[in-house]
Amino acid sequence: MKQHVNSVAKTCFCHLRRLRQVLRRAGYDVTVRLVLAVVMSHIEYCNAVLAGLPAATIEPLVRVQKAAAQLVLQLGPRDHVTSALQQLHWLPISQRIT
Repeated sequence: MKQHVNSVAKTCFCHLRRLRQVLRRAGYDVTVRLVLAVVMSHIEYCNAVLAGLPAATIEPLVRVQKAAAQLVLQLGPRDHVTSALQQLHWLPISQRIT
């Protein structure tokens, strides 16, 4: 499962890099919808299979979610993402899986 999680994370980070270039011109609503459609859909697809895995295995998906929240809200790399996830109404990855 570790290879699968790493593959999904790699794909999502690729999409985030591409979206970063486009989203500088787009508004907030468009940014949120594109990130949900392109990135978060990859994370949520068949995530029930990941139930019961250790936190270290799921960590790449957590990093993807944090990067997506930073992109949407235009946060810096050292800003806390917990309040950003609450503002966006996104559940943490571990809760999404359960």
